[in-house]
Amino acid sequence: MEKIALDCRGHGKSDKPEVLNSSLTQKETLAANKALEHFDFRSNLPKITAKTLVISGKYDGLNSPAEGKLCAALIPNATFIEMQHSGHVPMLEERALLSSIIDEFLEE
Repeated sequence: MEKIALDCRGHGKSDKPEVLNSSLTQKETLAANKALEHFDFRSNLPKITAKTLVISGKYDGLNSPAEGKLCAALIPNATFIEMQHSGHVPMLEERALLSSIIDEFLEE
């Protein structure tokens, strides 16, 4: 079965690239992506009352930093962080930095 990397269209690096592989065929992946095309909760974001941290990877081809900034702008009391050396999985691509950012956010 063909495996397709679902990371960020070739951008970013991971020390565990196997995490980015999918057992879906290309046809199944395209169908899954099509199903998500109209999955949009942005109109509900202003209702979030919790302090929120929105994180995007600079090279994320699935959820761009522009989309992350937009989401953060729609959430009252949100903070936006763009990870400079990440794609879609900063928890693998910039693990230590991401952990420190989250720790700092939670300590505030």
